[in-house]
This record gives sequence, C-alpha cells and structure tokens, in this order.
Amino acid sequence: MLLRRLADALERPAKGRPGRAVLQVAATDFLTQLRPRAQRDVARDYPGWELSDLARPAFWSCLLLSQRRDEFALRLLREVHPVPATAQRYVEEKRATQEILDAIAAIDVESLLGFADLAVQRFQPAGSAAAAPVVPRASALEILEAALLRGAMVGELRPEAVEGAWLGSHPEASEEPDRHWKMAQGRAESLYSGWQATRQGRKRRIL
Repeated sequence: MLLRRLADALERPAKGRPGRAVLQVAATDFLTQLRPRAQRDVARDYPGWELSDLARPAFWSCLLLSQRRDEFALRLLREVHPVPATAQRYVEEKRATQEILDAIAAIDVESLLGFADLAVQRFQPAGSAAAAPVVPRASALEILEAALLRGAMVGELRPEAVEGAWLGSHPEASEEPDRHWKMAQGRAESLYSGWQATRQGRKRRIL
C-alpha cells in the first residue's frame, strides 16, 4: 500500500519552477544564523555544537509546516532527487523515523535528532577531546537538511501529536497556548514563503 501511494505521488508533476530545492534553500537560510569559525579561501567551517543546536529549530519549522501539507516529506525529496532515488530515500527516512517513534512515548526532539550530535562528533579534532568540533559547510548543510526532513517526516507519521509536542517543548507558551501555537505556525509559513521566493528567484517581500 505504501509503495503504491508512493508511486502515485511520484507520478504527479512537481509544481513550481525548477531551481534549488526548498530543502537546500532552507538549510542555507538556517546556516546563515551561524558565524563561520574559520575560513579557508572559499570554504568555511562552522562550530559543531552550535550547528547541532540549530538543527532543533530547523526540525520544528518543517514539523509545523507539515501540518498544513499532505506528504510534505515526499514533496521536499522530489525537488532534490530523481524519481528512483526519491522513493528509496523516502522509504529509508520513513523507516528510520518510525523506528525511533515506536521506541519513545512521544515526539522527543533529542531522540529524533540524535544523528545530528553523532554527525558533529565526527569532526572532533583528533587527539583533543576538549576541542570543539568544527564542521565544513557542505557537511553542515547536509545535517540541517536531514533535520528539516526529519521534522517533515515526523509530522507525517504523528500529526495528532505535533501541537502537544510543540507546546511541551516551549514552556513560554503555557499561557495562551492557542495564541502561541498559531503564532508559531504563522512564523513557519513566513519562512516557507521566503524559501519559495528564494528558490524561484523572486525578491522577498518585507513585511
């Protein structure tokens, strides 16, 4: 059943003009929030633990966006990969996310984004456990793209639990939770509009 629905979705034409995928634009947008730690000619390196922290809001942004879009994870992947690779990546991500969700009682961000910490640790300087890892730009973007995709997939698999998970992770929203929830969704939609504008080569509107 999953493979049939996946095949049907992949056969539908993608909307929008060709260009950089939203997933890539979004990862780049989040990465601009970090100041490069070092610069070698054109290449840049980023502080690893700050990058890992940044994966959290990236995750939440796509988790929120998934609530108003069907098959959002699939839509994001279709812009990045050709059809056969899209199907394989989608099934792999869905399986990996489902395994984590089956093992935990609720949407736990630390468990779902544990891969980000592990990826950052790969860049720990050899022989210096106290030194902070520094991540090359290409790898930093891959980590953020994975966090964005994980958020979209969790929203697809556990849509009924998203609002409660977001409120539970944002104690400042305990007063007037409905208002804070709607504001968070609005901010996510504004981000998405900006990513779409960047992808399609339009200037962003200044609100």
